[in-house]
Amino acid sequence: MQENEIHNTVEPLLTKITFSSIPVEYGLLAIDGGGTRGIIPATIIQFLEEKSGKNLWELFDFAAGCSTGGILVLASMLRRAKGTDLVALYRSFAKEVFPYQRYLPTSEYSPEALEKLLQKEFGDTMMTSQSQDPLTFVVTKRDTDTKPFLIRNYDNPSSKHQGDVGWKCSEAARATTAAPTYFKPFRKNDHNYTDGGVGFNNPVELLYDEAFTRLSSDLNRDSSGVHECPIAYIVSIGTGKQPDLPLTDPNTFPPVRLINNITNIVEQASDSENAHHRMENICHRLNIPYYRFNPNLKQRVELTATILLDEWCAQTNDYMNSMTEQVNQLCALLSERTYSISYKLNIFQKKK
Repeated sequence: MQENEIHNTVEPLLTKITFSSIPVEYGLLAIDGGGTRGIIPATIIQFLEEKSGKNLWELFDFAAGCSTGGILVLASMLRRAKGTDLVALYRSFAKEVFPYQRYLPTSEYSPEALEKLLQKEFGDTMMTSQSQDPLTFVVTKRDTDTKPFLIRNYDNPSSKHQGDVGWKCSEAARATTAAPTYFKPFRKNDHNYTDGGVGFNNPVELLYDEAFTRLSSDLNRDSSGVHECPIAYIVSIGTGKQPDLPLTDPNTFPPVRLINNITNIVEQASDSENAHHRMENICHRLNIPYYRFNPNLKQRVELTATILLDEWCAQTNDYMNSMTEQVNQLCALLSERTYSISYKLNIFQKKK
């Protein structure tokens, strides 16, 4: 799939919305995919909670995640796990789900350990519409469709993206982490679901779309010809930027060259930075506070690497401490929050 095709699937709304009768403003959170490097956003979540003095689910009204980021948004938003618990989860995740490192990019891992861990983490927690929960979705692909399929805890009939609601969190997490060549697809209701990382590893643009259409739908208003943006801030969290792939010597042994080429294709298709830069430009034009936290990593690793967890945590904390200005700005915005979007919408709907 070409990068333009991927981008055209999203087409973020560039209009603004005003609802003068109710002071609604969304706080948006998006978390990238990245395998065991999910411990990096987990560490960032822990850092932001400590700095703000609030739980993550209190700080955001709308959250989206892909793959490992999907696990994190489901756990933090719907199960309301703290950052410290998420870091501990990823230590277990790495050891139990990836007990060995594969040598061939086509050898799958058994999903049993992953499913057991997800069932233990989420139990019977459901993705149903609850007024006290932030609106949350994870990104998957269904069957052979190249477009995103969103598993939500809310209804959004105005959305241009296909999706479903009412899943168990453990099932949604399994579907969004079913990365091709790593795990077999998750099957439910005669459909196969896989990781949405190819094309949508950074779900921030999808989140932006969903926020506008959901808010417009909730308040029965048309989003055209209006003047104020209902987004208070957007936070995008990555799983670390790896060094660029080295160039492959054309004289390299053919099987090695093939593996390198496959790796390169997969990485280009699951790139997160292009979506970040597009969102950054949109937010700049609309004057939306936008924060991207994504530390540079010192070395390249497989998505299943387990030996660098402690190093990633330390490096992430150093990175966040170096982002003093951005963190302070964000925490100032977070401290201004009084009521969640769901509370405001409930009050508004009762008045209707």
